[in-house]
Amino acid sequence: MLRSLVGSEMCIRDRIGEDLNMCSAARRTDGCLMVAGGFVPENGESSRAVHCFNPASEQWTLMPSLRQGRCCAGAATDGTGALWVMGGGETMQATSSALRGVERLARVVNEWETGPDM
Repeated sequence: MLRSLVGSEMCIRDRIGEDLNMCSAARRTDGCLMVAGGFVPENGESSRAVHCFNPASEQWTLMPSLRQGRCCAGAATDGTGALWVMGGGETMQATSSALRGVERLARVVNEWETGPDM
């Protein structure tokens, strides 16, 4: 399935309508791929967008947005299926500050919580 994800028929830009660079990704225990944040070259800002790719249906779903836009962040999922996004930066500029915050998208309630700072 990864091959079809990176193939032209599954291009994330075509599916979500946004060109993202430096986004974070993590796989949930159910096999879905979560893609969060990233850098939007058109406006020079980081994205708050979160998308979920379900390989079984080959469909992208828009998820609740991050509380803060992030590019170059880390991402992981835990045993409950929650998505954790941490660190990163506000932009790709060398003068941009590094983010210390952590956010958690709880799968059950499908909303973001603030985690402990790094």
